[in-house]
Amino acid sequence: MFPSFELLRPHPDAIAIYSRPNSNGRTEGYFCTNCGTRIYHKFVSPDGTEAATLSVKSGCLDGITKEMMRSAKHIWAKSAIVDIPEGAEVYEEEPPGGGGE
Repeated sequence: MFPSFELLRPHPDAIAIYSRPNSNGRTEGYFCTNCGTRIYHKFVSPDGTEAATLSVKSGCLDGITKEMMRSAKHIWAKSAIVDIPEGAEVYEEEPPGGGGE
C-alpha cells in the first residue's frame, strides 16, 4: 500500500478504470488497456472521498528490492504466493482503515 497518487498516463487511452461496489462505497481498479495488467486499486466512499492510500500490484513494479519488501505493508497475507520477510508489517486480510472492509 502506498500514499495515494495520480497515475501518469503515456497517452490518454493507455489506462482504463473499472469500478465495483464494496461494503463502504466502491473500488476503482486501474489497468493497462494494451495487456490487461492490473496496476492498482483504490477505495472511494459513497460521498466520493478517496482513501488516503492505494494498493499497487507489486508485479507491475520494476526494481523491487528486499529492503522495499521488508518495509512494505503486506495485505491479504493469508493468500500470499510469495515469501513475506520476517519482521514485515503483515495483515491477514484488509488492514484497519483500508476502505474495503
